Amino acid sequence: MRFCFSPVSLSPTALLLVAMLGLTCDRAIAAAATPPPLEHFLERDAFVDVKISPDGRHLAASVPVERGSALVMLNTETGEKQGHFYAGKELEIDDFWWASNDRLLISAAQRFLGDEAPTPTGEIFATDVDGGRSTPLIGYRAGQRSTGTHLKVRESERVWASPIAILPESEGVALVQVEPMLSRATLPATIERLDIEHGRRVKLATSPVIRADFLTDAEGNLRFAQGRNVNNELELHHRGPGEDEWTLINHEGQTGQELFAWGFTPDGRGVYLQASREDGPDAVELMDLATGERTEVYRHERHDPVGPIRSLDGDSVIGVRERNPLPGVHFFDPEHPEALLWRSLLTAFEGHEVAVTSATADGSVAVVFVRSDRNPGEYFLFDRESKHARHFGSRGAKLDPEHMASTRAVQFRTRDGLAMDGWLTLPPGAAAKDLPLVVHPHGGPFGVQDIWGFNPGLQILATRGYAVLQVNFRGSGGYGKDFVLAGYKQWGRAMQDDLTDATRWAIEEGIADVRRICIYGASYGAYASLMGAAREPDLYACAAGDVGVYDLEAWSQRVDFQQLRWGRNYLRDAIGTEGLEQVSPVHLAASIKVPVFLAAGENDRRAPVQQTERMEEALERAEVPVQSLYFRGEGHGYYSTENKLKFYSELLAFFDQHIGSGWEPAETTPSGP
Repeated sequence: MRFCFSPVSLSPTALLLVAMLGLTCDRAIAAAATPPPLEHFLERDAFVDVKISPDGRHLAASVPVERGSALVMLNTETGEKQGHFYAGKELEIDDFWWASNDRLLISAAQRFLGDEAPTPTGEIFATDVDGGRSTPLIGYRAGQRSTGTHLKVRESERVWASPIAILPESEGVALVQVEPMLSRATLPATIERLDIEHGRRVKLATSPVIRADFLTDAEGNLRFAQGRNVNNELELHHRGPGEDEWTLINHEGQTGQELFAWGFTPDGRGVYLQASREDGPDAVELMDLATGERTEVYRHERHDPVGPIRSLDGDSVIGVRERNPLPGVHFFDPEHPEALLWRSLLTAFEGHEVAVTSATADGSVAVVFVRSDRNPGEYFLFDRESKHARHFGSRGAKLDPEHMASTRAVQFRTRDGLAMDGWLTLPPGAAAKDLPLVVHPHGGPFGVQDIWGFNPGLQILATRGYAVLQVNFRGSGGYGKDFVLAGYKQWGRAMQDDLTDATRWAIEEGIADVRRICIYGASYGAYASLMGAAREPDLYACAAGDVGVYDLEAWSQRVDFQQLRWGRNYLRDAIGTEGLEQVSPVHLAASIKVPVFLAAGENDRRAPVQQTERMEEALERAEVPVQSLYFRGEGHGYYSTENKLKFYSELLAFFDQHIGSGWEPAETTPSGP
């Protein structure tokens, strides 16, 4: 296997970018006569992640293989393959880290029956850069020899483990959190020192809270633990270097505030915290570790901070990722050398979201990932001194960004005066006028939000002539704690009103053809779609629900996390226990007057298939036209490319029948580079 660094497979966007960065390439681009085949949107990406070794000599890339994925190690200069790691059939590379210049630490994932995507298994492996000495260090599979691999046999454990940090004082040592497999989310994790060469572990601490994340300082000292207790209240704990006892910094149940530690200042004297407010978006605070004094250093008028921008060595936080509503950045010290580096990257890759996946130990070379609403994503090797970038690979390589649909931010006010954000994706080249519209509520629903970026499902609809409207209705994340709580116990009520108001806004603005509007979503989005059809029988021409919840009372007794105490508390607080029949589509089928499309996975644990079956039966009794699609072996979403193809083919046929876009192929016109 050889990976080519030449720009022969660059998108038009990448061609422009590398030209701006001083590189040259030649390629002729032909305009699309028809939308790309569905397969091109649904096939697995050639590259999932790419990271560079501390000395810059090697690259590691996670790539799909038949029935799983593998880690491929390459020579940075030549692109020649040096080795690979493959744990076995059905296993995926969940994440990986360079533990030294020549050895990697790997966490695995596996698709279990009923899961939409592979789930981390809690196993940890290690391998050399040439693929030698591939060793399972932690996990239940460690005691089994896998056919076709070179994995050595170690002691099997029924535990779930995850790396916290690679320790800086010596190569080949990491901190990991370890939890009993059968007691995850109910018992606190232990934090252990792991020898990556031999797999030996030494216990260092026990977490003071369940479901915890941990933060270490530049010297590798364990400093913060943060997690949610059984009442779903966020706790933040701290301990100083050399200390064994944890000190409670904040308990949401006592203060009403959420605090989450991001990382340390460059001098190590302070820590940045994301802090909720009584109303409006979260802020970023700087806490002096010596005095405990906290000072607000960043807060956007409407949007929560997205997350920290870390220094290239990963030891400190230098800024904030933000949405305004498009992706942006804010630096605490605009003159910091790495802030200046970021500015140059953002200028070169204008119109794209930029991320640094990894960098060499000296910060001289970084792996940069760029993406946009029309570009699935591209990897570059960026040389800090020369300011040059080499294109390494692309996601969605068969998709030409020039022929994709663009997404723009929209805003409207709800009937009760709440400012509401949304995203409008238009068919390529179409004006926002009298279009067939798909209103597309997101799943979750709480704490989830629709954001700007490449979305294959949206592109499938838009490139075939449909406008798509997404809405961050109350309950969505990204707008502060109070905005999330405003959606509690509002399933089918105020949350639904927000979607109705959004639809009417699109009509009033002339964007949507009033006769050709369908509402479609998955999970909670499926619930909202059927509720929309029931509550507004004259507003939508059709409704489609995928892996949905339609009977709230029955669902709350069978959902997969209901058996856990924190899950029961969450359902009580977020969904409620009274009046569920009045806001369950399965009991409102007679109010639905338009055709319905339903789909589900037969092994879904989050929204059991019985929910869809009961909805279908209720619609049939009410003599509502309904077509259904069930997938054996699938869960809360579809993993198989074949099943995804079938789903989108039938969904498109349903839309074409009821709100047909009238899309027709355009003539082929060649265009230059």
